Amino acid sequence: MKDLSIFRKVAILTAVVGLVMWSCNDKEKDDDKNGKGEIGLLAPNNNATFVLATTPSMEFSWSKVEGVAEYTIRFAPSEAAVANSEVKANVGDKLSYTLTAAQAETWMKDHTDVEPGKSGDIYWTVTCADPSVKTQTRKIVVTRFPAATGNEFLNVTSTGNITFAATPAGTQTVTIEANVAWTIAVQSTGGWLTAAPTSGNGNGSITLTAQTNTEEQARSATVTINGPVAGLTRTISVTQAGKGGDPTSLLGTWYVKKIERIMQFEGVTFTSEEMNPTSFTLLNDGTFTGRICYMFTSVEYDGSNDMTWEYEGGLFTFNDRGEVGTYRVVATASELVFEVGAAGEFGYGKATYTKTPNAVSFPTITPYTGSANMFHGEWICTKIEFAIEFDNVGVRETWVETRSYNKADEVYYLTVNANGTYTMVSIGEAPNSGPWTFNSATGIMSVAGNDWTVDAASNATTLIFGAFWENEEYDEIEFQRLTFTKK
Repeated sequence: MKDLSIFRKVAILTAVVGLVMWSCNDKEKDDDKNGKGEIGLLAPNNNATFVLATTPSMEFSWSKVEGVAEYTIRFAPSEAAVANSEVKANVGDKLSYTLTAAQAETWMKDHTDVEPGKSGDIYWTVTCADPSVKTQTRKIVVTRFPAATGNEFLNVTSTGNITFAATPAGTQTVTIEANVAWTIAVQSTGGWLTAAPTSGNGNGSITLTAQTNTEEQARSATVTINGPVAGLTRTISVTQAGKGGDPTSLLGTWYVKKIERIMQFEGVTFTSEEMNPTSFTLLNDGTFTGRICYMFTSVEYDGSNDMTWEYEGGLFTFNDRGEVGTYRVVATASELVFEVGAAGEFGYGKATYTKTPNAVSFPTITPYTGSANMFHGEWICTKIEFAIEFDNVGVRETWVETRSYNKADEVYYLTVNANGTYTMVSIGEAPNSGPWTFNSATGIMSVAGNDWTVDAASNATTLIFGAFWENEEYDEIEFQRLTFTKK
C-alpha cells in the first residue's frame, strides 16, 4: 500500500506538471496568435482600396505591444522599402492613425510614379524603437485624384483658424461654394470635433460641433474638404480653449527665437523658418508694446492705438490696432510658444520666444574654386535663404528667413549645360535661358544676369549659390543663398 501511495503521488505530480507545461505552451501559442512581441496590423484589411476622390480618409489601427510606448506608421510604394521609409507619422502611444485623402494625394504625387486618376499598390507598417519587436506589412490600393480640367472650383468661408470655447460644447457653420462633389474629413484626437454632413455636391454648408474640453490646455483639429480632382482641397484649422491658466506667467519681454510656418505658393506647400530681433512686452494692464508675430493673418492696421491682449483657457488673443490673432499658448518661466493650426498641415504656425535676445548671425559663404564640370546637369532648388542686415536707429540688426521646398515639386530648377548655356525655370514665370560662366579663382558663377558665389560645400549632389547686394537707399545689406540638389 505504501508503494502504491508513492506511485499515486508521482502520478499526480506528473499530471500537474504536464498540465502546467500544457498551459504554458498553450499560452505561448495564444501569445503568438495575439501578436505578443509583434505589432499586429488590424485595419484596413489587406488589399483594401482607397479612392481619394470619393473617400475623405482611411483609418489605420494596430495592436498594442507590452513595453512599447511610441509607434510610427510608415508608407512606401514597395514592400521592401516600407520598414525604413521616411514617409511616416510618429503617433506616440496611440493605436490608430487617420490618413486624409489630401495627405495621401500629396504623398502619392511626391513619392510614387502613379499618375493622376490611376491606382497604385501602397504598403504600410507600424514600427517602434525596439528592433526586437516584429511588425507586419499590409497593402492598400490607392487611386489618385484625377487631373483637373480647369473649370472646377471649391471655396469655403473659413480658411483660417476657427476657435471654440472650452465649455459649453458649441457649433459653428462653414459655407461651401463649389461646382463639384466634395467630402469632409476631420482629424481630432479623441474625436472631440465632428462635422455634418460629411459629403455634398455643389453649394452647401457643414456644421462643426465641439465637445466640452475638460483639460487645462487648448487642443487643435483639422477639417479637410476634398474635391474630386487634384489640387481641389481646402483645409480649416480649429482650436478649442482649455479650462484655464495663469496669465501672470506671460508677463514681461519676449524675444523671437524662431518662427515656423507651413505655407503654400501657387499650390506648392513649403516650410518657412524665420529668425529676427523682434520683441514685445506684455503688461499687467492687458496692453503690450512691440510686435507680436502674425501667423497667417494679413496686416492691415486701422490707424488706432489699440494694442491689447488676454489669456484664457490656454488661448492667447491679441488686438494690434485692429488686427486680431488667437493662438494656443504654452509658457514657462523662460520660454513662450504660440501655435496655430494643426502640426504638419498647411496653415500651421509656431512661434517660439525666449526671455533673452536671440543672436541672429548674418550668413557667410566660402567660395568654391574647383572644376566647373561639377555644375553640369539638372538641379532642383530645395532651400532658399534670405537675410537682411539693416540699420535700425543706429543699431545693426539681422533678419533671416529660410524656405524649404519638396524636391518633387520642382518649384525652381536649373539646367546647366556643358556647352556653356543654361535654362532656369520658376513656377509662375517664363523659362530663362542664356550663357553661363565660372571663374575658378574667385568662385563666381554668372548666370541669369547675376553673379553668384558658389559655396565650397557644393559637391556632385548639392549646389549652393550665394549673393550679396547693398541697398544704399534703405541702408541695408541683403543676402540670398540657394541650395539645389541633383534632379
